Amino acid sequence: MLIGYARVSTTRQAEEGTSLETQTDHLRAAGAERVIKDGGRSGATTDRPGLRELQAAVRPGDVVLVTRLDRLGRSTKDLLEVVERWTDQGVGFRCVDQGLDFSGSSGRFLLTLLGAVAELERSMILERTAAGRAAAKASGKSLGGGTRHWTDRDARKAAGLVHGHSLSTRQAAGAMGVSPRTLRRMLARAQELDGDNGATHTEGAAA
Repeated sequence: MLIGYARVSTTRQAEEGTSLETQTDHLRAAGAERVIKDGGRSGATTDRPGLRELQAAVRPGDVVLVTRLDRLGRSTKDLLEVVERWTDQGVGFRCVDQGLDFSGSSGRFLLTLLGAVAELERSMILERTAAGRAAAKASGKSLGGGTRHWTDRDARKAAGLVHGHSLSTRQAAGAMGVSPRTLRRMLARAQELDGDNGATHTEGAAA
């Protein structure tokens, strides 16, 4: 049996063409005889009523269909765990809009590739975060908590971490020892600077 799974977490996603109705239409067109849905559920967790129903419903020989991989989950780790479990049970898995088929030996190979990509992604994030912390420490920036003062020079440093070291806002905030909200203010200040120096701002770390 071909079983479809559809998920939407926000009304914005519905407006962008990933509504439950749109997904259901695509899944039916791909041959799904049954469609199980999760409405208003984040892909950040696998603890969803619809997904639990799906996992209880599948039998050896069944094939699960989704329109896109992120409908099943946002985390590569979670995706791998779910699909590997299905593969071991003799359940196939296809992503119809992206043309991916995880069935059989080729599916296991594709899973291996995804696992390698996930591991590489984790390593790169750790390396970038470490590089950001090292850069902040080398420049004498304290990485502790509590109320702190930051200068225009710090704002430029924060911008350098984001643009020069390719850190995300959250990673750069950790490296600078400030909250993501404070870091965004520092980045905005860095954009405004036109040669002024030495202005000091007071920010709470939990701002």
